[in-house]
Amino acid sequence: MEQVRERADGYLHLQTRVLPVTWQGVREQVPGLLASRGDFAPSALILTGEYDRGWGLRLETTARNRQHSIQPDNAGQVREEEPVIADAAPALMTVVPAEQWAAELTALGVPAFVSQDAGTYICNQSYYLALHNAPPGLPVLFVHIPRELEPAPEGFPAPGPGNLAGGMLHLISWMAGLGE
Repeated sequence: MEQVRERADGYLHLQTRVLPVTWQGVREQVPGLLASRGDFAPSALILTGEYDRGWGLRLETTARNRQHSIQPDNAGQVREEEPVIADAAPALMTVVPAEQWAAELTALGVPAFVSQDAGTYICNQSYYLALHNAPPGLPVLFVHIPRELEPAPEGFPAPGPGNLAGGMLHLISWMAGLGE
């Protein structure tokens, strides 16, 4: 994300936060990401997280009202088949045109694809909380970024840190345009 911040400086007003990888920390901090502060009101929210091995930006379309992991968070807590928010919708979807954007990114040389499953760990929890708490009309998107790059399938551009950062800049620009 540091490459993205540096490349956006001067033409986009970005506010970035690093969220804790804890169930409780995300629950406490995500709603505040959507709040206005002084003369700043967010026009869009992009959340990012890592996935182990992959070849491109994974644009998530759906967050599920489910948290489950036997792997503890950074505070040592686990969740076993619990809702993110009791008595809330079973799933929430982004309003951004993820399929279109993945195709456009790929055409620009950035490997990208769409996923309908953000998992059940803290990435999904943060996405669900953001979609649930977002004001009407505020675009929200979760993007998984591969921790370790592997070759892209035939027909997709080769992944690399530079083109993934460039892809994030495109997404940020497109998101800001949706929120206006």
